[in-house]
Amino acid sequence: MARTKSGFTIVELLIVIVIIGILATITIVAYNGIQERARASAATSALTQAIKKIALWQVDNPGMVPPDLATTGVTNSSDVSYQYSQTNSATGYCITATVGSTSYYLNTTSSNQGTPASGGCAGHGVGGVQAITNLVTNPSFENGIQPWWVTWGASGAGTAAVMTNGGWSGNNYKRVTWTTAPTGAIQTGLDNTAVTAGKVYTFSLYVRQSWAGNQFANISFRDYANTSLLTSSSGVVSMSAGQWTRLSVSGTAPVTAIKATLYIQSNSSPPPVNGTLDVDGVMLTEGSATSQYADGNSPNWVWNGTINNSSSTGPQL
Repeated sequence: MARTKSGFTIVELLIVIVIIGILATITIVAYNGIQERARASAATSALTQAIKKIALWQVDNPGMVPPDLATTGVTNSSDVSYQYSQTNSATGYCITATVGSTSYYLNTTSSNQGTPASGGCAGHGVGGVQAITNLVTNPSFENGIQPWWVTWGASGAGTAAVMTNGGWSGNNYKRVTWTTAPTGAIQTGLDNTAVTAGKVYTFSLYVRQSWAGNQFANISFRDYANTSLLTSSSGVVSMSAGQWTRLSVSGTAPVTAIKATLYIQSNSSPPPVNGTLDVDGVMLTEGSATSQYADGNSPNWVWNGTINNSSSTGPQL
């Protein structure tokens, strides 16, 4: 008599595989949740310890806040990194503690005073992403000042003004208008942004022109005598008429550099009579990465001095 062999059918095997997949997903989600709670607990505990040390420092320095955390004995470790800033209040401060990709903060002058909350202080990096600084002091011309100079080009002439009818960022932008068409190169740029020798910087901005043509961006690093030490140029970008286009270039400041001149230039396609060139959303940041535009008016960013007239710092957007 022939014997029949028993085994799993394809349907049964598929059901088993699906069940195993579901159990694995549940396990991973649960594990990630446990990790996140552990990081959150470590970050909040670090904040609690930090404010205790600040309180001890304030016993010897009543009515003051420390200039930095190191003064109070709070330093980064292999597990926790801190960011600290004084707030508008003379006795207020804000701390962000980050463990892995989890950040918690405590602001002594806000609604979470004394209680850590998820996220970071304004101007701080969050979730392991470092804060960056836009070194340009009037990056979207919102204060109405015209810091940009213009070289009209051979035999060209025109006007330059801050426009208020809506730019790429905010309401204002800088507009250059040629009343006499130039026959040579045209330039528009910003002088005297302080830099540190040996560091890499990236310059980026948004440009719009009324004619189709080419533009490229430049960083010219300079010394005390205003001598151009090194100029880094971006590739030539073909610009469509009436369209905001971003230009970007990176360069390393030479050993004697103290400032950078930032400018854009067009040689092969000068503007026509009454041609306009608009500039907005200017950034100069450390490093070779082109960051999304931000300034002190952006979410979680702060001005490092006068609003719309100082450098600004915040998380990379």
